[in-house]
Amino acid sequence: MLSRKFTTSGYTLIELIVFIVVIGVTLTGTLISLNTISEKSPTSNYQIKAVSYAQERMELILGQRRLKSFSTFTDPCAGASPPSICSNPTGYTISAAINATTINGDSNYKTIIVTVTGLGNATLTTIVGS
Repeated sequence: MLSRKFTTSGYTLIELIVFIVVIGVTLTGTLISLNTISEKSPTSNYQIKAVSYAQERMELILGQRRLKSFSTFTDPCAGASPPSICSNPTGYTISAAINATTINGDSNYKTIIVTVTGLGNATLTTIVGS
């Protein structure tokens, strides 16, 4: 009598099904997490717009510094009747602060901080001297 030895190689159908189920559950969890994160984070387009709005306000303030003297320049958008260029774009709020700053005992500096909040967020800070 002749006996044959069967050797098997590869995977069984049950192992393949278990593998597919495990991969499916893992991918589903990963995709749900990524979707949740992407819904809560601002898109790069909103961020780019926020930085652009902050730069515009900073340039407006620095332009006021050039027109007026160092000691009297202010944020023109903070006054009682701001120019039309100061209107906040839809979905964004822009604020600015100008603070006296002392560096190495010299008080002839001011720090300008422009903050944009809303759909995208950005903060620009610069120090100017007299």
